[in-house]
Amino acid sequence: MFVLTSISDTVQIPPSSFHHLSGRGNTLTAVERGIDAKYPNRIIPDLGLAICRYDVLHVGDGHVHPTTADGGVHLRAKFRLLVFRPFVEEVLVGRIVQMNADGMKIGLGFFDDVVIPGHWMLRPSRYDADAGGWVWCPEFGGEEE
Repeated sequence: MFVLTSISDTVQIPPSSFHHLSGRGNTLTAVERGIDAKYPNRIIPDLGLAICRYDVLHVGDGHVHPTTADGGVHLRAKFRLLVFRPFVEEVLVGRIVQMNADGMKIGLGFFDDVVIPGHWMLRPSRYDADAGGWVWCPEFGGEEE
């Protein structure tokens, strides 16, 4: 469900944060702040939902690009993120946030946007508008109650 993934990216340090760049430890602090501003609570395609920065593995030299008007320093960094990436058919425990004819929205506590479309519901299921929820309607091969 949760995995550590390594990422290499260019982290921009704006001029307002230059006071953090006076030493190696301070450069690391500035890079960490840049990563923390960019990644948590973002979905990274093919990786999952970034939860938080785990650590910074490497920080390269800084460069000021003449083509950008911001005047910031751009540092190449390699770091690890904690990512929420459930595997297919993994069982998760959550609470129903919303149900409608299109499907269900489930909350996991830290993330409330898990959507289960109606076509993925256990077959045979249908949405019952009167009850306001999804109903599983199994057919037991002609058995009568």
